[in-house]
Amino acid sequence: MFLMWYDNDRKKQARLKIEEAIERFVEKYGRAPTVVLVNPEEPVEGAPLPVVPRPTVARNFYWVGDEEVEPVALAGD
Repeated sequence: MFLMWYDNDRKKQARLKIEEAIERFVEKYGRAPTVVLVNPEEPVEGAPLPVVPRPTVARNFYWVGDEEVEPVALAGD
């Protein structure tokens, strides 16, 4: 199960956006997420969860969830 979080504030670090998404996930589902999916071009430093880049996730969107997700190899990796 995933919660999709959108935040296009350019002044806010991605880490803070993810923390807000985690808070909402816990509020809504009563448990902590275990992973966050992001766009591969989204710079994320110091995230409180494992970060998995997915080309299908649009920029400024953060998908936090509690399912096991296998990383996908990106072109050039």
